[in-house]
Amino acid sequence: MGLLSSIFGKKEKKVDNSSNVNGVRYKEDLIEGILLEDHKELFKIYGEILEQLDRNDFSGVYENLDEFKSQLNMHIYIENTQLYTYIKNYFNEDASQLKFIEQVQNDMDGIADAVSNFIEKWIDLEISSDNKEEFKKELEGIGKVLTKRTKMEEARLYTLYQK
Repeated sequence: MGLLSSIFGKKEKKVDNSSNVNGVRYKEDLIEGILLEDHKELFKIYGEILEQLDRNDFSGVYENLDEFKSQLNMHIYIENTQLYTYIKNYFNEDASQLKFIEQVQNDMDGIADAVSNFIEKWIDLEISSDNKEEFKKELEGIGKVLTKRTKMEEARLYTLYQK
């Protein structure tokens, strides 16, 4: 606050560098600072699960499965409430982009359900030396789907998020 403003009680205006699309705020760090970091964290946890499985550290696998599920759910929540809401409003008059965005969101809902079902299945079962190869095969299938998905998001979907 400047000297005259402090004497006369006037407050300086704060500059809001964000933009809004139909009331939905653009967040500068949403892609780089949050969503891309989430991807890194999810794949880190995925790698830890594979390592723990190779060491027969089944309790560690369970802990990381729970962490993976929590992280993925939070990531999807942020995408749904911030990313998709914003870009759907931004492209509300572009039918082809809107169709793409809605398809991508629906696909992610299906992937999230499959991951959740996988985790719930294996939390209910006891992972052991007897079934760890079955678990690993299913986990690697999940990893392939998520790898493909994140590459598409980073190359195509996230580029739609703009002021």
